[in-house]
Amino acid sequence: AEAAMYGKSSKVIQLNTNNFRQEVIEAPYPVLVEFYAPWCGHCQSLAPKYDKAAKELYGLAKVGAVDCDEDANRPLCAQYKVEGFPTIKAFPWKARIDKKNPKKKTKTPQDYNQARTAKALYDFAMAQVPTLTVTVKDKPPSSGNVMSKGGQLMLSDLAGFLEHRPGTPKVLLFTQKDEVAPLYRGLAMAYHDRLMLGWVSSKNTDVQKQFGITKFPTLLVLPDGQIDNTVVYDGKISLDNLKAFLKPYASKSGKSKRSDDEASKKEKSPENDEASPAESPMEEGSPVPEFDPQVPELRNQEDLEKYCLQRTNGICLMALLSYEPD
Repeated sequence: AEAAMYGKSSKVIQLNTNNFRQEVIEAPYPVLVEFYAPWCGHCQSLAPKYDKAAKELYGLAKVGAVDCDEDANRPLCAQYKVEGFPTIKAFPWKARIDKKNPKKKTKTPQDYNQARTAKALYDFAMAQVPTLTVTVKDKPPSSGNVMSKGGQLMLSDLAGFLEHRPGTPKVLLFTQKDEVAPLYRGLAMAYHDRLMLGWVSSKNTDVQKQFGITKFPTLLVLPDGQIDNTVVYDGKISLDNLKAFLKPYASKSGKSKRSDDEASKKEKSPENDEASPAESPMEEGSPVPEFDPQVPELRNQEDLEKYCLQRTNGICLMALLSYEPD
């Protein structure tokens, strides 16, 4: 029944109780899920359209299907209150802590009640894909850099883009289009915690001149966030190719390949044969260094950005204290 509905070559993932958590709840992508029964005529009619939508959404959103006629899957279908076939739900790209079980994460799905066409399915899934790219302009916005409610930089001039999240490699796409392409939105979602992706419309000639851009589209990486160190992509524009190109730069530490190479050479040089004090094992009987954490006071939005929102690793803990003047 499964092969008849969605074959092995299909981009539709066959979901079940064993892989649902990994493929849907833990996936850092929006996931479109169809709950179906093989004998259902409406499901059979939907299958080629659903399959087409899955191909078009590749790299942007996952598309899966659960056979509710399978005994093992019935508890899963009951959990999501499936009462008729086909039932389609969209699970968001980001999971949240499950209030009933804080050790696990969960996603609250949204019901699909629109037309059963490939385009409508595609549009519905794309509405779940977040916009995590930064629009880079020649001049800064009159009201200052535009931030989202979640602290995501949305609109900026070049200087603001390069200064945001220091230590994080930056990626710039120069394009003649007036809006960011879906493929680029997919890349930004995939690397949102490791890279900053910005895009520049061809109307912003000042930014183009700074990088010597003469053709479109052009994609380049600034491994250390500096204009004088850029790597231009010269391959074919496709999701898989771009992921392969960006992967070496997508390190959470934000270090560029060049700085990693320099560090490697430094470690191998004769003058660095001895371990540094931080790496040397403590001698027996030596005093244990006192732990003296520095706790900064957050007085304004700028402090919050610096010490919490722009950090690329670790956890930010905040204590809200009342203040009583003397």
